[in-house]
Amino acid sequence: MQWVIDLLSHVAIHNVLASEVDAEFSDAYEQYGYYTRPDFVLLAEKIGLGATVGERVIQKMINQVSQNFEKVLNQSSCSSQLTDALKAHIEERLGRMQR
Repeated sequence: MQWVIDLLSHVAIHNVLASEVDAEFSDAYEQYGYYTRPDFVLLAEKIGLGATVGERVIQKMINQVSQNFEKVLNQSSCSSQLTDALKAHIEERLGRMQR
């Protein structure tokens, strides 16, 4: 699974940034001002994975993060204020992937 994320990250930098140079943003990006699920599905299509595989990878990532991030943060030595801020940030980012 990690190799898929590494590959997507590497290709994303080259493919997505190239479109940004020409100011070609998706409708979702134009609406929200940041990348959302449709942008990552489009990326999966552009690199040859296809939309179905892209959706599966995205959903698997969302599920894994959703199930584990609070446990990890609660076991950390961070202050409760920092832990709360990190939880809110992660929840907000997960919400972006549902748009």
